[in-house]
Amino acid sequence: MKKIFVIAVVAGMILAANTVFAQGTVDQIIIYKVADPNTLSATLTGTGMNGFKLTVGEEIYVMAKGVDVDGKEVAIWPTWKAEKELSLSVVEGKSKVAKIKALQKGAPLFFSAVYIDDAGKKHKGEVMGEVKEPAK
Repeated sequence: MKKIFVIAVVAGMILAANTVFAQGTVDQIIIYKVADPNTLSATLTGTGMNGFKLTVGEEIYVMAKGVDVDGKEVAIWPTWKAEKELSLSVVEGKSKVAKIKALQKGAPLFFSAVYIDDAGKKHKGEVMGEVKEPAK
């Protein structure tokens, strides 16, 4: 009886570990505009940002979300990049969230989230937009 209990416990632990740690591989990175940097990525759905329009001095928060081929979230820790007309700062403690600030006029401009998985494959989510001068 004791052996059956031990076997059942071990089997349960293996099943739980596979459920908790099993995760698909990144298929794409989707970037979302968020109002609050503390927004949970699980609440973000859809196609993400398809572009941006800012005026000089304006800023937005964005979040990168990795998804597998089935659209299920995959944990990522991206590196952010932006063109010189944009200021980019990662929100401390939340590498998936960045603040993008428009510094000077330009179009087209890009910012991106880049993640390299354990197999060495590079994944990139990118958004194109423009920055205009403020109205006078």
